[in-house]
Amino acid sequence: MKKILFPIFLTLFIFLNAYLPLSFAQESPDISLPVGAKARLGKGWVNELQYSPDGMRLAVASSVGIWLYDTETYQEIALLTGNILGVDSVAFSPDSGTLASGGTNGTIHIWNAVTGAQQQTLTGHTDTVYSVAFAPDGLTLASGSSDGTVRLWNITSGETQQTFTGHTDAVFSVAFNASGGTLASGS
Repeated sequence: MKKILFPIFLTLFIFLNAYLPLSFAQESPDISLPVGAKARLGKGWVNELQYSPDGMRLAVASSVGIWLYDTETYQEIALLTGNILGVDSVAFSPDSGTLASGGTNGTIHIWNAVTGAQQQTLTGHTDTVYSVAFAPDGLTLASGSSDGTVRLWNITSGETQQTFTGHTDAVFSVAFNASGGTLASGS
């Protein structure tokens, strides 16, 4: 009898420890907020936060999708779920009208940041996209992936403009300088 009960108990213990804390946190947003905190944002694992350049929206990249919030009220505007396996990175275009997201499935989704409509999917990376960044002109997007590459994308056509190789590990961060003439990547 003990041989049968132990695996059942162990399975139940693992399930309760893994899933109950997430569900309680989502149902009780005011639990354990630090003094002065205004809201608990996102649900699931939060991977990145980005304010829109116009300051009107906040995008929260999470394991369940992208949560968009109104920055005046911090009320949820939308949940975007194009990256089915989770969203690791988000970036707003300089005009705040477009949102790019990268996720665990290796794709990049381009969204209308106002309506939440998905505009296109960029494919080419073979593993998780950890970082996305718009160039200052808003027409080029850089992405860094755990496949060790950095890609430049034409946002209008959705095509890869250039692929940079040479990193020996995952690329976790990409950033343009203010003129857009230089791209930095971190691995």
